[in-house]
Amino acid sequence: VKAYRKEHGNLKYKKNAYNLGLGGNIARALEIADMQYVWTLADDDNYNWSAWPYLEEAVSNGEEVICAANYALREGEQEYIPALLQQFSFVSCDIYKTSIFTDTTMTNILNNVYTLFPHLVPAIEHINKGKKIYLLPKPLVNNGMKPDTDISYIRGYDNDSLYLKQRSMSWITGYANIIAQIKDKKLRYKIMARPINREI
Repeated sequence: VKAYRKEHGNLKYKKNAYNLGLGGNIARALEIADMQYVWTLADDDNYNWSAWPYLEEAVSNGEEVICAANYALREGEQEYIPALLQQFSFVSCDIYKTSIFTDTTMTNILNNVYTLFPHLVPAIEHINKGKKIYLLPKPLVNNGMKPDTDISYIRGYDNDSLYLKQRSMSWITGYANIIAQIKDKKLRYKIMARPINREI
């Protein structure tokens, strides 16, 4: 980071005082974002920088919620909310205009740290308002996680002291908890009925 800061004077470095876990770290990153857009990245993903001009165009057009990946989408699903939300479960896919964040947004983000999907809160709020998610015409990021990667919710903690809801959490349970915030009941059912893409 020090080497990058020498080249890029606007780069800020923030280290948490404690291990907040994946969900907590995502929530913290969203909370401290102070630029026009926030994009939370992971260190094991793959980036296609030839797609960068599409992101610049989306930002110039003022898009509020941008989907930067498409590997979870099947043909014809570019505007299908159940597919887009499943894609949004991949944290590096989500790019948000920070002006859409409110006190309620941040409270909901913090209240969903245990689900491991706090980054879905702004997208869900957007959908609940009847707004669309903008999908980049060409994917900018792809999930680089290896199949044997430890994605447990309790990595790095004293498991015996963790609260039960954290110890017993799983991907599908966390996803179901966050999707429960979709107001449209029929849409909620469609989201949960869509088969999970095994690449996620």
